[in-house]
Amino acid sequence: MVKTGILEKQTMFLANSLKSLLTNGAVMVISHHLKLDQENI
Repeated sequence: MVKTGILEKQTMFLANSLKSLLTNGAVMVISHHLKLDQENI
């Protein structure tokens, strides 16, 4: 029981870390594209 609890916590932590990484990456890409668009106008 204890081992599965630790595994679940680690899996949730990894999943949340991946989500935040993907979100941060998406935000960076979008903001970068917005900057390029503003410069082109």
